[in-house]
Order: sequence, then C-alpha cells, then structure tokens
Amino acid sequence: MRQRRIQHPHGGHHRNSDPRRAHPAGVHGESWFDRQWGPLPDRQTQPSSWTWMDLNLSNGDKVSLWDQRGKTRNAFATILSPDGTHTVTTVTTAYDPSSLWTSPVSGNRYATRWTVTIPARHATLTVTVTADNQELLAPFPRYEGSAKVTGTYGGHHVTGYTYAEAFAVK
Repeated sequence: MRQRRIQHPHGGHHRNSDPRRAHPAGVHGESWFDRQWGPLPDRQTQPSSWTWMDLNLSNGDKVSLWDQRGKTRNAFATILSPDGTHTVTTVTTAYDPSSLWTSPVSGNRYATRWTVTIPARHATLTVTVTADNQELLAPFPRYEGSAKVTGTYGGHHVTGYTYAEAFAVK
C-alpha cells in the first residue's frame, strides 16, 4: 500500500490518499481510497467551487488534480509514479463549453468534458464523462461521476479512467 498524506497548498486542508488499495481476498481489481479533512472555503459566505479528479493512467501514473476557485484560483496536481516517486506540480483545466449538460432536477449546468494540461509532464489529456446524469444534491449540488481519459503524457499516448467532481458552471 502506498499512502500519501498531502497538505494542500492553500492551508489547513489535508488529504490521505491510497491510489493502489488492494481488495480483500476474493475481490479482484484496484481502488483508490481517499480521505480528506480540514477547512475548505465556506460556500455560504464566499463564492467558491472546485474541479477534482483522480486520474489512473495506462502508463501507471496516478494523478490527483485540484482546480479550486474562490477569491483566488489554485490549481495543482499530485502525481504518484509506479516507482513511488511523488511530485506536486501545476496543472490547468478547461471545460469544453459545448459539453455542458443541464440537470433536469436542479437546473444546474455541468461540464462533461475537460482538457487537462500538466506542463511538467508534457501532458495534454481529454477527460470525458461516461454518463451525463451523475449529479449529487446533498449536502450541496455538484457533479460526481466516472469519466475516461485519453491524450498524450510525456510524449506518449495514454488512456485511463477517473472519478470527477465538479461544481456547476456559472
């Protein structure tokens, strides 16, 4: 098990992540266990949102990315390579405006496709959700669901999968 405890660059929020969690006997596959704690922006007193994804790439890298928007914008990725090397680096995410899906329940509009750029890895990745209707309403409306990944990473073609969490597009 390779766990990483990460303190977010914006302060007191912490995360313990195990992107290669083994399953008990009789269950096949791999899962990503994630536990977060500490303060996040108070959505009641200031406008804030984020996009978060944990990318599992075909080259073996596990990339957790955050793009937090509030009074300021803070975007970064933590990368765990197969050899155990851990890197924290900058990232950019941009949603495709033509990919917006409108929830029939909340009326919120959510991106369903993003371009993720990680300059330190010479990476340009496209993340596309596997189904539109993956909105959660409690404790606050947001999109959380599965997505597929394709693109280039370190000059090579990669594929992968992820779980994406995103707030409505304003």
